[in-house]
Amino acid sequence: MYLNAKTVKKYDLESKFEKKTVSESFSITENFDVFYSSLESISFLNQKFFDVPVTCSKDKGNYTSSNERIGIIGIEILKKYNWVFDYKNQKAYYKRNKNYPIKFGYVCTDFYIEKKENELYFNNIKKDSKLLKEGIKNDFKIISVNGLKVTNYKKILDLIETDNISLDIIYLDNSGKELTVKYQTKRLV
Repeated sequence: MYLNAKTVKKYDLESKFEKKTVSESFSITENFDVFYSSLESISFLNQKFFDVPVTCSKDKGNYTSSNERIGIIGIEILKKYNWVFDYKNQKAYYKRNKNYPIKFGYVCTDFYIEKKENELYFNNIKKDSKLLKEGIKNDFKIISVNGLKVTNYKKILDLIETDNISLDIIYLDNSGKELTVKYQTKRLV
């Protein structure tokens, strides 16, 4: 779930979430901080969801910062249903699907992986990350994670979203030298 900057400010959400992690994001016009946390529960479509990940924006210029909306529900909830839209009668029908019982994914690293064509790169490494202390920078090319080659993108994403596992990441530095870093995942919120 994504909550816009006006909602975050109006309800002083930054001070209300006990556990959160901060990251930098950007729009066409500005760079801004976002923070990630979790909601104990929310109700949507007469269903109750528990331990829901939430992204809170501090973006002042984005269209989602309007007074008419508080944010975006997000694919993590929507993909739990099959949808049929009846445009003529302006109705939407939904039914739980096989994704409904699957728990939400959480950020378990202080970096992201960016896919460019068929290659993977470190991206958005947080300022206090172990990776920065090891000399790893954004845009260093990733060769493999726990022996999985970068062609297994989905499996690699599943690994970095798994709490409390050890990752062996082989990457190339700026000089093209192949190096390995060990990284322990941990749910950040």
